[in-house]
Amino acid sequence: MKTLIVGLGFGQLYKKIYESMGAEIITVDTDQSKKPDFVEITTAIDAHPQFDTAHICTPNRTHFALAKALSGHSKIVFIEKPGVQNVAQWTALTHDKKTKYVMTKNNQYRDNIGDMTNLGHKMSIIDLNWKNNNRIPSPGTWFTNKHLAFGGVSRDLLPHMLSLLIVLSPTDYEKYNVIDKKVEQRYRLEDCTDTDYGQVKEDGIYDVDDNVYLKLVGPNNVINIHTAWRTDEEDDIAVHMYKGKIKFRSYALGLCPEEAYQSMIENHIKNLNNEEFWKEQNKQDLFIHTVLENAI
Repeated sequence: MKTLIVGLGFGQLYKKIYESMGAEIITVDTDQSKKPDFVEITTAIDAHPQFDTAHICTPNRTHFALAKALSGHSKIVFIEKPGVQNVAQWTALTHDKKTKYVMTKNNQYRDNIGDMTNLGHKMSIIDLNWKNNNRIPSPGTWFTNKHLAFGGVSRDLLPHMLSLLIVLSPTDYEKYNVIDKKVEQRYRLEDCTDTDYGQVKEDGIYDVDDNVYLKLVGPNNVINIHTAWRTDEEDDIAVHMYKGKIKFRSYALGLCPEEAYQSMIENHIKNLNNEEFWKEQNKQDLFIHTVLENAI
C-alpha cells in the first residue's frame, strides 16, 4: 500500500498509523524543517503518479485545490474536516470518476459508537457537547484566520459533532433541520495569553467564531450541539442522552483514539469497489457541508 500525506502538522498522526500498517509513505509540506519528501504536491505526483490513499491535512482554504490536483492519482483522497468551502466545491469534487473523495469522519469509528447508535433513537433529547476550558488552537495562526479557515469552532469542532449526529440517527439524519442557532466570537487575540493547544501568535489574526450552538429537530428527537474552544469552565466533551428531561446516560468523548483513525482508513480501503458505501459517504458529507454553509 502506498499513501501520500500532505501537511505534516496533523499529518504526523497518519504517518504514524501508516508506518504501523507497513505502508510506503510519501510526505509533502512547504515547511522544510518538518523534513517532508517534497515541498510541493505536483513534484510529488510527478515522482509518484499513483497512490492507494492520500490525506490532505493543510489549512482549510487549500483543501479544494490540493484535492483537485490528486484527481486520477489516488484511489481515495481523505480530506480533513471541514472538507471544502461549500457544497458547490464538494459536488464538483465528487463528480470526479477517477478518484473517490471523502471527508474524514474518524469519530464514527470510536469503540462505543455501536452503544450510542442503539440508544440514540430511543432518546427524546441528545446533547452533543465539545466545550473546552481553554483549547483555542494556536491563536493568531491560520486556525483563527477566517480567510484561511472559513470559520473557527464552526469549521473545527462542529463537523465532528455532525458526524456523530449521523451515526446516532443513521436512517434519518437528512431529515434534521436547524431551528435555532447562536454563533459567537467571545474572545479576542489579546485575551489569549495561553492555550492548551499550540502557541499564541501575538501579532496574528483572530476573527472567527469560538462558540457555536445549534438546535436540530428530527423525526424522533431534538439534538443540541454545543461547541466551544474556550469557556473558562470545566471541560464538557461528551454525549448526554435524555428521556424526557431526565438524563439517561452520558458518554465521555475526549480526543479521538488512533485506533479509530486506522479503522476508518481500513474500512474505506475494504469498500473501495462498493458503490453503495461511497454513495452513503457522499450523502453524509453533503449533509455536513450543507449544515455548515446554511446554518453558520
